[in-house]
Amino acid sequence: GFLWIGTGEGLVRYDGIRFESFTQRDSLADDFIMSLLVARDGKVWIGHNNGNISVFNNGRFTPIEIPGTNSPIRNMNQDSHGNIWAVIQNSGFVKIDRYMNITTWFDMGQLDYTLYYSIFPLDNNQVLLGTSDGLIKLNVTNDGKIESIERYFEIPSTTITVIKQRKGVTGEFWIGTEDEGFFYFIPGVSKASHIINNDLCIHFNLEYENIQDIEEKDEGHLLLATWGNGVIQLFYDPVKKEFSDSFTFSSTNGLSNNFVKRILSDTEGNYWFATYGGGVSSLTNESMIFYD
Repeated sequence: GFLWIGTGEGLVRYDGIRFESFTQRDSLADDFIMSLLVARDGKVWIGHNNGNISVFNNGRFTPIEIPGTNSPIRNMNQDSHGNIWAVIQNSGFVKIDRYMNITTWFDMGQLDYTLYYSIFPLDNNQVLLGTSDGLIKLNVTNDGKIESIERYFEIPSTTITVIKQRKGVTGEFWIGTEDEGFFYFIPGVSKASHIINNDLCIHFNLEYENIQDIEEKDEGHLLLATWGNGVIQLFYDPVKKEFSDSFTFSSTNGLSNNFVKRILSDTEGNYWFATYGGGVSSLTNESMIFYD
């Protein structure tokens, strides 16, 4: 397989031996890449800084113009029906179906001047949305309208950087924030049945950490990408069924840069850390390798 890397100067593909670069000359909608998603059918979706999207399929790129916006595509996710959902920082969010039909939810007057950073589509036309003012759940219609909004006040009114479903566990999430650490979250059918806590975060003194991404390993360990403090690993003890220890990967022990945006786990059990301005580092057999 390939490793896809988004940069401010185009898209890079790595096959394990060489790097190949792609730009607008190759039909990308823009050279500045903000987000990436490899869909279940193998298509690569590329979110750009100018508010448009590119799709790589069968060896070629197809640009998709999102009408009514020129704001960065911050995050993309795929729902159970194969639709692609993308959150646009200053505008709202969009859905693109398998026929490339685009539905936009840009009339967000109910949310005042909120900015949008992360998205996770649930079933039954429900969407979890990470905003600059906390986490919300929206019930939406197929014609771009919002039926209802539910706010989760147990999570602070701060920027929600990542909504990550737990590995192998449907309906349970890790929620990362810009300055309030991270939360364990299970949305219930009613307000009384929600489970929201940051006990783990407090235990490891991370309650004010800037968490950019969260990756859950097969063994239950957590990798936390931070903005300024590298990657923090929390070790899960399967016997005690609790997190027992932590370790920080940083520039002092091999990480190329302490400002980490994304974490990727590949099929061979390696972990890739995408940094801001410091290239990519990979964790292979507990050894750090740096690619610039």
